[in-house]
Amino acid sequence: MTRWLLSRLWRGAGPWQWLLGGVLLSTVALATLVVLFLASIPVALDRQENRLAWTQPADWTQQADPQQDPDYVMVNTVRDEVGGLDVLVVNTAVHGAGIPPPSGVGRFPDPGDVMLSPALHDLLTARDDLDRYGRSAGMLAPEALAGPTALMAVRGTEPDQLSPVAVPVLSLAVSRGTTLPATLALTLTLAGVAMLTPPLLLAYVSTRAASRSRQRQTAALVIAGAPRRLLTRLVAVEAATGAVLGTAVGLGAFLLVRGLVAPLVVEAPAPFAADLVPPWPVTVLTVLLLPLGVAAISVRTARRTVQEPLAARVTAREPGGTWRWAAAGVLVLLAGVVGGASGVLPRSQAVLAAMASGAVFLLCVAPALCRGIGAALLRSSRGTALLAGGSLAAAPRAAARMVSTAVLAVFVASTFVIAFPTAVDASYRDQPVIEQSADTVSVELLASPPPQVQQLVERIAGLAQVEAVAAVVTGQVQTGRSALAVWIGDCQAIVEAAAMDPSSCSGRAVSQTPLAESELAGAGEVEITGLPPAEVTSLVAVPDFDAPSSLALPVDRAVSLSTSPAAVDRPQIIVDVGTAELDASAFRPTLVTVGLSDAEAVEDVRELALAVDPTAQVTTRASSQEGFDGGLRRYYWLMTWGAVLTMLTAAAGVFTGAVSDHIERARVTSVLWALGTPRGTLRRAALLAILAPLVVLSVLASLLGVLSATMIIPGTSPAWAALRGLWPVWLGLGLTGAAGGAASWLLGATSATQHIRHE
Repeated sequence: MTRWLLSRLWRGAGPWQWLLGGVLLSTVALATLVVLFLASIPVALDRQENRLAWTQPADWTQQADPQQDPDYVMVNTVRDEVGGLDVLVVNTAVHGAGIPPPSGVGRFPDPGDVMLSPALHDLLTARDDLDRYGRSAGMLAPEALAGPTALMAVRGTEPDQLSPVAVPVLSLAVSRGTTLPATLALTLTLAGVAMLTPPLLLAYVSTRAASRSRQRQTAALVIAGAPRRLLTRLVAVEAATGAVLGTAVGLGAFLLVRGLVAPLVVEAPAPFAADLVPPWPVTVLTVLLLPLGVAAISVRTARRTVQEPLAARVTAREPGGTWRWAAAGVLVLLAGVVGGASGVLPRSQAVLAAMASGAVFLLCVAPALCRGIGAALLRSSRGTALLAGGSLAAAPRAAARMVSTAVLAVFVASTFVIAFPTAVDASYRDQPVIEQSADTVSVELLASPPPQVQQLVERIAGLAQVEAVAAVVTGQVQTGRSALAVWIGDCQAIVEAAAMDPSSCSGRAVSQTPLAESELAGAGEVEITGLPPAEVTSLVAVPDFDAPSSLALPVDRAVSLSTSPAAVDRPQIIVDVGTAELDASAFRPTLVTVGLSDAEAVEDVRELALAVDPTAQVTTRASSQEGFDGGLRRYYWLMTWGAVLTMLTAAAGVFTGAVSDHIERARVTSVLWALGTPRGTLRRAALLAILAPLVVLSVLASLLGVLSATMIIPGTSPAWAALRGLWPVWLGLGLTGAAGGAASWLLGATSATQHIRHE
């Protein structure tokens, strides 16, 4: 019977019913797509990390004893760049019979051989540079790669070349722990859970509109003797069917577009499409909860029409009680603030308390604020404001429901950018911790003896585009408050090669920054420690405690360096060995800095460095910056995409809610229209009734996000500059307002309004 009635109703359905059904189906499909995609991104990142886990620093618990274990392997990873693209070069050295290779690597290559990823093989072939890393010994399988476009090389070397920088291991790692900070992971999780709210709200407004538009059919069925249980079942089956179809469409769309969308969200190399698989609990809950939730909401919203179809009519005023809910929301917020700020709760629970209490507060206080906004607008003498104020004062809950999704997205995004301001800074500007000039190259040589370093310096100096090159012995001075970086060498050559201020060399034995002067003031004899000995030894060898490991810092010092106190790639102290008459022959240079006249020479320097020492780490300003903030940018863009997708769903919710409100208030609208109120005034009033609570609640959500963030990271002042990272959210709010404008334009165009007006 239910199926027959449902087919008859839809067989005679008009355009409006089909539109409402399409909105419900497409909204559930969009929500399913977004939830599954957001849930699959952490899984894809973890799968990437797990496939590359064996290339990361060795687990010391698996360390081999070269004296007792004849069969082991050493792994060392360096970064290269070819044609402006990052290349992961994994150096391997097998001792004895070795150990089983990782998945996707058929065998460890012999010294001088290399295995390439398909993408890197094609790139080097196109550049006629296939032997850049050695003789080709085969291709890497997908199981060893981060993604289809990954540029990766596994190169064979001698054990002696890797022993200074790599640990011999008996087995390779097969997985890594999550790389997301706990607070950030919780924030992203709450954002993902919040994505379930939009389809449920849309289900509410769309089914409410559908039930109101079918009042005549429902009344006719009651007159014909249809039981209320049958009508309730009819509404539930209709909504659940649309939700199931929408879930199926969303699931199918996810499987089709996941490989195309992943490169837009995840930084290169993008994962394989098969990596984007949401956790099965999320999939099961999405497939089950969305249809069940939509059906339950449909039954609840259609209850009045089902129970009293003959008397069902649109009322212009909702029942009171909004201030009681607001008071409850304030109490919940206070409880969250006290729990988060008092230190009673652990940090993870404090984060949860701050986020949950803020979201509950916004949902509870929104209707009261909408009623208050309506009361304020009613004091205006303008017709548009009076009509909008009357609408908000009469139906504050409906107005709050329309904008709640967008407001929650603003709250979560504001909390993120304030709690993680460095993620925003990393996405929009360079950090002061990296001061390397754009026209310089730094080469770190931790496994090269002094003659090999000198050989590299001479070969680099022979390049036409090189203006200056200097070898540097690196160390540090421990002051008790910080570790000051020290460079030892020819000061003038260092300054020229590093493109530092020419006046940095003071002509005295030591050139230092104001920070170094302040921290060394009043200190007696100061030692430079952490100096690498001239003889290169194995990383796991027993250190020679009799070998020299420090030098006395000369007292002839002058303040002439302008290095930022936060810089990690520039010295706070430069010791000129010539002026200081310092004997540093017991130590070896581990850094070569190169000044270039042409940025295209960077690749030549890279190729020379990796040919002399396979473990050489070559960095430019761009690569140093990427290494510092690449992960932070990834987190920010994940949040941004989540907020944008939420806003798209919020815009659909505002459109559907506004149209539903037009239907419910059709009698009031038609009376005003018949009395001569211009349609333009009615439309502007409808738009103002949407924009006013949207703007006020969004500002409140931003301020509440700042409060939550300060509880997440206590003792810090809000980084207000980070709010500029919310520009995608404000853009989404503009789109939401535009959706409200489109719905307002439809006011008076529905069949119900036209019919009542003619009556």
